[in-house]
Amino acid sequence: MRSRTQPDGTPRLGLLRWVGPGLIGLLTLAIALSQPPLFEHWPNEGSVTFPMMYPGVFGFWIMLFYSPFLIGLLASLIGAFRAIAAASHRAEFRALMDLGAPRRGLVRHQTRLGLIHGAFAALSGSGLGVAMTQSAAGLGGQFNSTTLWMLLTIVGLTVAATTLAYWVVARWITRGTGRAPSVYDVDAAMGVTSGPAPQSRLRRFAVPLALAAFVVVSAFVTPRLESSSSVPSGLLSAWILAYGLVLGVGLPVLVVWAGARAATWLSGLAGKALLHGGNAARIAGDGLTRPAPARAVAIGAVGLVLGGTLAIGVILNAMGARNEAGATLTPVRVISTAGLPNLNLGTAPAPAIGWEQQGLDPTLVANLQADDRIVVVTADMLTARVASVDPAIVINPHTTTYLAVSAKDLDKVSKGAARALYFDGAVAMGGGANPSVLTIGAASAEVTTPLVAGPFSALPREWAEREFGTGVTSAVLLYDAPGGSVTTAIADYDLTGLHVQDLGGRGASSGPLNRTGVLAVSGTLLMLAVGLVVALSLSVQKTRGHDYATMSALGASRGALRWGTAIESAVVTSAGATMGVVLGAASGLWLAVSGDRVPWSLAWKGITFDIDHAPWGTVTFLALASIAAAAVASVIARARLERLTPTEQLREAIKEGVS
Repeated sequence: MRSRTQPDGTPRLGLLRWVGPGLIGLLTLAIALSQPPLFEHWPNEGSVTFPMMYPGVFGFWIMLFYSPFLIGLLASLIGAFRAIAAASHRAEFRALMDLGAPRRGLVRHQTRLGLIHGAFAALSGSGLGVAMTQSAAGLGGQFNSTTLWMLLTIVGLTVAATTLAYWVVARWITRGTGRAPSVYDVDAAMGVTSGPAPQSRLRRFAVPLALAAFVVVSAFVTPRLESSSSVPSGLLSAWILAYGLVLGVGLPVLVVWAGARAATWLSGLAGKALLHGGNAARIAGDGLTRPAPARAVAIGAVGLVLGGTLAIGVILNAMGARNEAGATLTPVRVISTAGLPNLNLGTAPAPAIGWEQQGLDPTLVANLQADDRIVVVTADMLTARVASVDPAIVINPHTTTYLAVSAKDLDKVSKGAARALYFDGAVAMGGGANPSVLTIGAASAEVTTPLVAGPFSALPREWAEREFGTGVTSAVLLYDAPGGSVTTAIADYDLTGLHVQDLGGRGASSGPLNRTGVLAVSGTLLMLAVGLVVALSLSVQKTRGHDYATMSALGASRGALRWGTAIESAVVTSAGATMGVVLGAASGLWLAVSGDRVPWSLAWKGITFDIDHAPWGTVTFLALASIAAAAVASVIARARLERLTPTEQLREAIKEGVS
C-alpha cells in the first residue's frame, strides 16, 4: 500500500498538488516558445552590436510595474488547486500539531516546497522552450539578451507566485490547530456572537473599502491637480503614479474580489432554494449552503475569464464598428467652391471666418443627386476659430473649416454611421482639443470631439445653423453607388472653377473581435477555471465523505447523489458566469465610453451602441459550455466513490478527514 505521508512525516496531498507546478511549467514553456532564440543569426553578424541588458530593459520594467498583479493572479490560481488538494488533509496536519510538530516549522516546510516546485517547473518549462527554439534556429549566432531577461523575469515572477501560494495555503491548513480553544471558539461553537467578530468583519472589508474610496476621490481630484500650478511637480507625479497603479492593478483586483463574493452569496441563495426541491436538489442545496474550500476562488476564476472576455469584446467590437463607420463615410471626391484647407494639409489659403458665401450651382447639385452611379451628401462650409474650454490647456490659435452635414444624409451612405460616431448635437467630428469653443464673430459655442475615427472635420448641420445662422450648399461629398463609380460619373460634368479633392473613398478599418481566437484563448482559460470547479467538487466529496456514506447507507440512490453533485457544480459555475458577465459588461462599457471622451449627454447613446455590438453569442456559448463541462466532469469524478460500499466510503472519509 502506498504511503500517505512524505518522508518527513507531512501528509501527501495527492495528484492535485502537481496541477499548480504543471501550470507554471506550461506557462513558462509557452512564453519561451514565443521568444526569439537565445542565440540568433543576424544578417551582418560581424558588424552587429547587441548591448547587454539594454534591449530587455523596457520589457523588464513593464513586468516589474505589473509584478504585484501578476504574482497575485498566478498565486491565486496555484493556491486554489493547492488548497483544494490540501482541504481533505487538515485532520492529518491537526494530528501532527497535536503530537508536538510546531506550526511554524510546518509552514516553513510547505513554503520551501513551493520554492522548490516553482523553480523546478519554471526552469524546466523555460529550458525546454529555449531548447526547442534554439534547435529550430540552429546552433551558434549572437547572444540575444532580450530573450534572457524576459525569461529570467518570468521565472522570478512564477517562482515568487508559487512560493506565496504555498505559504498562504500552509497558513490556512494549519490555522486553528495545535492550540487550546479560546473563549471565542467556545462562543462560536455555542452560536453566540462574541465581541471581536464585528471588528474582524470590518477589518476584512477595510482594504477594499479604502481602495474604492481612493479610486472615487482620485477620479475627481486628479484632473484638478493636473491643471493646478500650485502643486509641486514631485508630489503631483507621485499622486498620479499611485492613482495609475491603483486604477490599473488595484481596481481589477477589487472588481474580481467583489464579483467572487457576490457570486458566492448568489450560489448560497440558490442552495437555500434547492433545499425545498427533490432528493437531488436537497443534496445539492445542502452542499451549497455549507462552506467549501476555495469555492470563492473557483467562482472567481470562472467569472474572471468570462468577464474579461466580454469586457475585451465590448471594447474591440465597438471600436471596430466605429472604425468601420468612419471608413465607410470617407468620400471618394469632395467638390466645393472654396476648397477645404484641412484636406490640403495647409497648402490652400485659409478661408474667411464664417459661412462660405459662394454656393454651388443648384442645377449641378440636382444633376449629381439624380445620378444613380453616385451617392451625394450636401454640405455647408463653416470656418471658425478654435480654442480649448480648459484654460490650463494652451493651444495655438487657429481656424478650422468644418463641413456642416446632416446626420440623416450620412445614414444614406451607411445606416447607423452617424450614431456610431456620436454625430448629434454639439459634436465636432474629426479631432481637436476636447472640449473646444468655436467662435465666429460675436457668437461662440462649446463642442465635444469624441475620440473616434472621423473621416473629415464636420458639424451637425442643424446644430451649426441654430448656433451660427444659415449657410449655403457650398460642397458635396460623393460616394460610389452600388455598381457605380464616382470617377466615371464626374467626368460627365463641367466642374470648371470648382475645387475637386480626392479622398480615395473607403478607408482602412480594424475588424471586430476574432471569434475563433476568442474560443481558442478564452475557451482554454475557461476549461482551466472549470478544472478548479471540478477539483472543488472532488475535494467536497472527500471532505463530506461521511455525509455521502450516511446518505448512501440510508437509501439515497446513485442517481440522486450524481444529480446532486452535478447540480452543485453547475450552480457554482453559473454563479461565477453570471457575475462575470455582469461585471465584465459593466467594465467594458465604462472603459469603451470613457475612452471615447464623450459627455454624459451622449453616454447612453454610446452604451446602447456598444451593447448592440458586444459578443453575446460567443460569451453565452462559453458560459453554457463551462456549466455543462463542470456538471459532467463532477459526475465522472464521483465514479470512484460509487464503486465503494457505504462502509468503505465511511472508512475513506475517516482517512481523508471529515469536514
